[in-house]
Amino acid sequence: MFVARVGVVLLLAASLAPVAWAQEKVEEKTEEKPKADEKTAPIDFRKLKEQMPETLAGIKRSSLDGQKIASEGFAMSQAEAHYAKQSENEEENLPKVHVVYTDFGSGAGSTAKVTAGVWAQAEIDQESDDGYTKTVKVNGTTGMETYSKSSKAGTLELVVAERFLLRIATTNLPADQLQKIAKELPLAKLAALAK
Repeated sequence: MFVARVGVVLLLAASLAPVAWAQEKVEEKTEEKPKADEKTAPIDFRKLKEQMPETLAGIKRSSLDGQKIASEGFAMSQAEAHYAKQSENEEENLPKVHVVYTDFGSGAGSTAKVTAGVWAQAEIDQESDDGYTKTVKVNGTTGMETYSKSSKAGTLELVVAERFLLRIATTNLPADQLQKIAKELPLAKLAALAK
């Protein structure tokens, strides 16, 4: 009789083990994941939008948008502004400026920190008949500048406070306007948001 009871207990324990294991796995998955540290999480995109001037290069802002994107292991906030002169003549080549601030947070492996490190160590100076690509410094901030003469289009990308990626894209403006526009932006206020 004792042997039979031990057999039943062992059989019952063996049949319940997978149920207990499955229950543990369900509990592990349903546990609340810790929230990102407020110091390393991207800031609210609305604060980034506040750093967009009403005018740049003498052009009034025509639109202002913001967004936050987050999924497991990734989060970013972004604000973007368009500056364009309005004209009834669509064929007229009027100047346009597009500015984007992106915050991936301040973690050790953030995209901005990695990019800042690469640009700080690299020196690029490439030129062709049509334009150039080169690393630059704007108010002590390292970045990458590209310009095409044929399309009159340029981009300037900077890393601000080792946290924010700033991208300026221009159309129908001379190359020297890229850095002038960057200097018009409130980079010190943007850097202060990282603290």
